[in-house]
Amino acid sequence: MLSGKSKGRYNVRSLRYIFILCMAAPLVCERGALPARATGPEPESKPLSSSPAATTPAAPAADPKVKTQSADAAPAEKSAAILRRTPREIERWEQHTRKSPEDAEGWVKLAEARLQRARETNDPAFYTRTETALANAQKLEPDQYRAMSLRAQLHSARHQFDTAIEWLGKAVKANPSDPLNYGLLGDIYAELGQYEKAEENYQKMMDLRPGRAAYSRASYLMELYGEEPYARTLMTRAIMAGSPRGEDAAWCYVHLGHLNFNAGFLPAAQKAYEAALASFPDYSAAYAGMAKVKAAQKEYPAAIGLYQKALKSGPHHEIYAALIELYTLSGQAAKAKAMRSELGVLQEKYSKNDMDIDFEVAEIDAEQGQNLAHALKLAKEEVQTHGNVKAYDALAWIAYLNDDLATAQSAMEKAMSLGTRSPVMLYHAARIQEKLGKSQESLKLYNRAISMCPYFHVRYAADARSRVERITKGLYDDSAAQVSQKPAPETPHPLPEKK
Repeated sequence: MLSGKSKGRYNVRSLRYIFILCMAAPLVCERGALPARATGPEPESKPLSSSPAATTPAAPAADPKVKTQSADAAPAEKSAAILRRTPREIERWEQHTRKSPEDAEGWVKLAEARLQRARETNDPAFYTRTETALANAQKLEPDQYRAMSLRAQLHSARHQFDTAIEWLGKAVKANPSDPLNYGLLGDIYAELGQYEKAEENYQKMMDLRPGRAAYSRASYLMELYGEEPYARTLMTRAIMAGSPRGEDAAWCYVHLGHLNFNAGFLPAAQKAYEAALASFPDYSAAYAGMAKVKAAQKEYPAAIGLYQKALKSGPHHEIYAALIELYTLSGQAAKAKAMRSELGVLQEKYSKNDMDIDFEVAEIDAEQGQNLAHALKLAKEEVQTHGNVKAYDALAWIAYLNDDLATAQSAMEKAMSLGTRSPVMLYHAARIQEKLGKSQESLKLYNRAISMCPYFHVRYAADARSRVERITKGLYDDSAAQVSQKPAPETPHPLPEKK
């Protein structure tokens, strides 16, 4: 799967090589914000233990070099300063461009600050404002390098990947030594499902500057390839490779929390989310991660409260999905309906700012058994434009919900082609195999999902356990029935008597 040699010190194509080298590598402080990486998912909300008997596996040994701190640890003054940093930059450069509208560099600085604010708040309006600033800069200086690079980041964040690649081509030609361009190219190719090209560009980034942005991307590759221990170690290295404060540090802590959660390390996940909140106070993704932990502990009111905090600080469709799920599970149908209405408003806001979350919204509806045919249509379109493993997993599950088992089976084979070991993906695969009548295969997949994370989803974790019990009982019953129905063995021919 991973092969080849690199001229640099770090090789993202050799799992153990990169693991050893990264642990021994000198740290490079890289404070630039990570380009937005759409998951689509990061994915991402995967809560709950529904079994009182479910135990939390022991957390991995903490790296003594990594200082995690609770949300209360950050002094109020520093927290306020962190939150004001980007808004002050925006205000500063807005004033500058009003006074000096012919200064292209001023417009680029304004665009940079607005793009950062979009990452911090999940507000798509900042992308539109970024575009306006970049247009003004490029009217004055069409070949301004930083403007080209920011254009690529903007189009990538909007999932306009073809346009982003065009701008990155111009940026790389203008400055082939900027590692962030290769990192962004790698992100785009990963979203498109072109993983060899993603590796190639991540490798170039690692060769040029093995810092936070490079380590976090290497972690993402290891996660895709089902190498979670390496992924966790590399994300820890990313955290160590830069300032402990700021949105980029918080982003890394949140993703370390997700990796720990999916591996069943609940206390370690909680600490990572708390550290994210200390790194960047009021961070939406950190609140959502903490909510996921509360849901796993069956503390549903607390989980809902934290998700509401997350919505207030940065609305996102995955947060609405989690709230709809929890309200439905708690029998609060009216509140679930209200969340769906708010999600529709968010969808319109994205559309007005040249962004599209129609498929993500359809996926949320499908989870609730609504508009299934429409969701299947959009899922098929999604894999044509973004043929990554997560898109194929979504198609497989939605096809299953539509009773299209042929499409579900084919899509799931592609989703699992890299060895990705997401508990939710394993559950989806198990349901498909079970419906195809392959009980033994489905049983293995259910058990793999549960063993990875006993509380991987607020509904599906409990369902997986009940299905394991039912399938196991059925297999034993079938085996006993087959034994009882077997015809009596024929009497063997007697040996000839010795004379």
